[in-house]
Amino acid sequence: MKQLILTLALIAGMILLTLITLLKYQQSLRDNIVGDGLHLDVTVPVYEKTGMKDTVRISEKDLPRKIQKVIELDSLINDLEIATISKISKNNSFYYDVCFLDVDNFQIMVLYDQNGAIVDP
Repeated sequence: MKQLILTLALIAGMILLTLITLLKYQQSLRDNIVGDGLHLDVTVPVYEKTGMKDTVRISEKDLPRKIQKVIELDSLINDLEIATISKISKNNSFYYDVCFLDVDNFQIMVLYDQNGAIVDP
């Protein structure tokens, strides 16, 4: 009987230790989330390159017509909701970072140049 109680206590201690470790890991993940918890702020390497740059948020109606047309013709993204649009001015060129939300609320970020071509960051 003593051995059974000792074994159960040892198992309970191991389970408790595992739960504490998992809870600490979960808390550290939660602490690393930036933003509103639904959308993470993501830094794309193209923004970190050297040179003059300025980024502002714009509305969908302020997006150049060329880019609007590219989005309308793209069957993969034309039905998705546009979450945010950032206009990036860098070395006398303009880029448009368009963030779409898919049906599962995952972000799809597409970077366009001022002519509507997709830029590979």
